Amino acid sequence: MALFGIEDDPARAAVDALAAAGDIATRISRLNLELEHDLPTPLRVAIGIHSGTVILGEMGYGTARSFTAIGDAVNTTARLEQIAKDNDVEVVVSREVEAHAGIDLGDHPLQSVPVRGRRAALEVRLITTADALRETAPSVIS
Repeated sequence: MALFGIEDDPARAAVDALAAAGDIATRISRLNLELEHDLPTPLRVAIGIHSGTVILGEMGYGTARSFTAIGDAVNTTARLEQIAKDNDVEVVVSREVEAHAGIDLGDHPLQSVPVRGRRAALEVRLITTADALRETAPSVIS
């Protein structure tokens, strides 16, 4: 889990999250090239990106403490990651993130997906490869 926007606005957080997804995919591709003779199958990535209010804080006790987030947005993001896996795509982005980032991901399929734990379906973009995020909005996602 990566958190964006802790000390920034939702627009900057959305752009940063999308850029990070592109960076992760690029680095995984490089790693796969380096390890192609050592791995039976290439490493794959599945990323869910969503926006919302969360509760931030330290969890745990003693040396097992960590800074984390909890809440509906965290749970929904985890569900989007699973949707990415189920649909064999690298990234699933909620329309909320697309709107916050101020970009149009209209080249990527839009689906209304049921999300466990939520009453209403969520509109998301299915992005086959995270590298496509840079192609979609190179001026925004650098």
